[in-house]
Amino acid sequence: MKTAGITILYSCLFFYTSCDSFKTNGSMIAERKYKEGFIEGKGVRLQYVDWGGTGQVLILISGLGDTPFLFDSLATELSSRFHVIGYSRRFHGKSTASSGKFDNTNLVSDLVLLMDSLHLEKANLLGWSLGGN
Repeated sequence: MKTAGITILYSCLFFYTSCDSFKTNGSMIAERKYKEGFIEGKGVRLQYVDWGGTGQVLILISGLGDTPFLFDSLATELSSRFHVIGYSRRFHGKSTASSGKFDNTNLVSDLVLLMDSLHLEKANLLGWSLGGN
């Protein structure tokens, strides 16, 4: 019985802390802290997310099956030191491709397209899982 009481207490504490944004914002919908856009070229349409920020450009590359929104909390924190951008790789999120494989040649070409379209001469890269390869 004592264990059940502790479990219930932890559950209530978790629920209370997870609803903290509802109390402060009056809504469970978080305020957008990013700009979403699309770039197109070479038979691909890539969704990108720009969290803004100051300093050097940092491009966040998500893993297989993920979108840049995976990095939302991290990107918000990093935007105090970097201009943070993430993108959905081909066939992920809202990104599409008319043809082509999901291979390193096309993935590098997509990254170059992103950088060229956003007029980025150089950038730091941070990848998660397959995005780090």
